[in-house]
Amino acid sequence: YGYRRRNSHSNLHVVSLGELVYPISSGVPIPFMVLIPLSVPIPLSVPIPLGVPIPLWVFPLSLDTVLPSYGYRGRDSRSNLHVVSSGELVYPMACVVVLLHVPLRRQRHYLRHSDCVRCLAVHPDRLRVASGQAAGVDKDGKDQGAHLCVVDESNEHMMSVWDCARGAKLAEVKSTNESVLSVEFNPRDSGSIITSGKSHVYFWTWSGAALTKKQGIFGKYKKPKFIHCFVFNGDGDVLTGDSEGNILTWTRGAAGKGGKESFQLTQQTRAHDGSVFALSRRRDGAVLSGGRDRRLRLWSNQLGAVAEVELPERFGAVRTIAEGPGDELLVGTTRNALLRGTLSAGFTPIVQGHTDEVWGLATHPSALLFLTCGHDRQLCLWDGMEHTLEWSVDLGGHSSFITHLDWSKDGRFIMSNSGDYEIL
Repeated sequence: YGYRRRNSHSNLHVVSLGELVYPISSGVPIPFMVLIPLSVPIPLSVPIPLGVPIPLWVFPLSLDTVLPSYGYRGRDSRSNLHVVSSGELVYPMACVVVLLHVPLRRQRHYLRHSDCVRCLAVHPDRLRVASGQAAGVDKDGKDQGAHLCVVDESNEHMMSVWDCARGAKLAEVKSTNESVLSVEFNPRDSGSIITSGKSHVYFWTWSGAALTKKQGIFGKYKKPKFIHCFVFNGDGDVLTGDSEGNILTWTRGAAGKGGKESFQLTQQTRAHDGSVFALSRRRDGAVLSGGRDRRLRLWSNQLGAVAEVELPERFGAVRTIAEGPGDELLVGTTRNALLRGTLSAGFTPIVQGHTDEVWGLATHPSALLFLTCGHDRQLCLWDGMEHTLEWSVDLGGHSSFITHLDWSKDGRFIMSNSGDYEIL
């Protein structure tokens, strides 16, 4: 929701289909563009294809012919790309949660957030989705569907467990003064929860209204500055990915006080040059990792390297990984791109966008095309019919961010202006 006018110029246009096109920003550098038809009302319901299960989000949802979105938030978010039961991708973009049907290029949207969506969790039935926005909720995790665990972004990073059916808070506790990057229920035990983040990994026990934690001890291994992500393997052990580029294996120990499992650090595996940003367990039990080095690696159950692929530099580092049909993988990147492909055939983009604030927008004088620019000094040409990025180029001729764009009358030339008042 919204329109950016306060410090922007020439950013509201009508394109040939009668749609309004303009940028919005929610107070942080997150790019988002909107096209709204002037003659088509937003529907109060969404047609549901027969025989296809549709995620049960609360109204309103809209079709892509009403409100297509451009872009994806991967630069500073984690675990925010999933595949639901309908086969659609679900991911956040600014204040909107997008459901994208890739083959049909059709979008649906959840529009009830009032600030940037920072996290997503998908119910085990893959029909229901929990989403949290910046104004309160940060990271979330789910058990077998009955409960939702939430960690907010307050100074104490309050951690709470909720009854999903009743919407009731069952337990709450101060978790840590350090940043929390991920939280998840142990799939083998709904009374066990793990959180990780800056300089910590905590193993929690939940019972009634009480939440108690036990800190992971690194012992002879170097303590990393950040534990970015973790995943459970088939044996119930926990694999964590950290800022040192390592995958650490935390093995289940004998049940301790109260009959709860304990975890001991037993193995360190060098995985990436730079931070490990994402870990994912495939349906066959193998583990995938992605890192700052733009490499996506496949590991055996014993963490032996099996295969790898390096993403092109223009897409940035791997931020999150999800499984598609068959051996297809879906990857979200730090440069706000969504990719699909395989380790053997490589990856191609399905969603791309700016990596910083969008400041300028100009529609083509005759074709259904429009240009955008912004703080990332990228000039992007978009197809307004297919809702896709035609091309993107870094305007190195500017020494500052780009603020304005304009087409020549015949559509052959483009003029741009920058923050230091240069014109190209």
